[in-house]
Amino acid sequence: MLEKVNSCTVTSVKLDDEGEFHYFFSALGACVEGFKCMRKVITVDATHLKNGYGGVLVFASAQDPNRHNYPLAFAVLDGEKNDSWIWFFEKLKTVIPDSSELVFMGDRNPSLLTAIAIVYPIAHHGYCIWHLSQNVKGRAFSVNKDVVAWRFIECSRHYTIAEHEKAYSDFVSRYPSAAKYLVETTKNMKHTSARCYFPGDRYKIDTSNCVESLNSTFRSARQYYLIPMLDAIIANISEWFNDHRKEVAAVPVEHKLVPFVENFLHDTWPEAKKLKVKELNWFERIYDVIAKTDGGEARFFDIQKYPCVHALAAFIEFNTNNEDRDRDIQLHELCSRYYWVETWQLAYYRTVYLVPNECQWNIPEYVK
Repeated sequence: MLEKVNSCTVTSVKLDDEGEFHYFFSALGACVEGFKCMRKVITVDATHLKNGYGGVLVFASAQDPNRHNYPLAFAVLDGEKNDSWIWFFEKLKTVIPDSSELVFMGDRNPSLLTAIAIVYPIAHHGYCIWHLSQNVKGRAFSVNKDVVAWRFIECSRHYTIAEHEKAYSDFVSRYPSAAKYLVETTKNMKHTSARCYFPGDRYKIDTSNCVESLNSTFRSARQYYLIPMLDAIIANISEWFNDHRKEVAAVPVEHKLVPFVENFLHDTWPEAKKLKVKELNWFERIYDVIAKTDGGEARFFDIQKYPCVHALAAFIEFNTNNEDRDRDIQLHELCSRYYWVETWQLAYYRTVYLVPNECQWNIPEYVK
């Protein structure tokens, strides 16, 4: 019935050799279609069920451009094992194909890593730096462990390789045992955690916090039996879609960017106006921005896909001294389309319908 009331929804149930329930998977059609308008970063996590039958509840979630959770698929598995994770990702792949644009974020569960590598060999995979920081701080001794975790996260978030290497060198000298663990556990593959080395586009998403917040939201539902739990999940997703649809509609028509980016640029504007800008090539729109900063955000624009303070300063200079140009550049044109309000609208245009009461069911013959 879920597929019937929500078009293009994919569900799958797997039974074991004795005909008993084994796995369940669902991806709502509205969510899958809306993901076309999202940054292609998916966080995945599992949490234990508390209903007496065991197993885990799995979510695959994106993040909309205004930083809201956007559930893509959910499943019930018998545990975090190779076979169960592979089954989950094979089902996910039927609605979200493998792509070099795709990025998966998650913890370092061995079975999870194995399944992603097998089912999504083209996609990129990064480690949740919060989880990694908690492991790293546990290998530091005679120091404040929370400071160790904070310094690791700070180090991972630098935009340039030079800044990262400088911070990482300092981290190694201060916390050698933690650094040794980090090298061993990541096989010294810095791209798995360091923002500046990551080969794909993961924007500012470097933790699995968004999907873990879903696990927290459904803490009570995890005590339910399967059907009531699924009803609770779908009801919440339906409510979120409606709330965010109204949120999009409330954005003033003159605003072209989602509120999160709009507010960032608004707050950054006064600082950008103070910077000195020298035009180097008016035809190719190349500018030299003279700033007192150390250049630590030099690749902010490349990674986040919306202007940093330096790019904003160049934009202000261009539009202020623009007598001989054909037209002004609109600020939203400097941002990824994923941050445009019109794109955000498309993510929530479909309605997520609840499964009606059983007395209203019209069960297809092939199901009977």
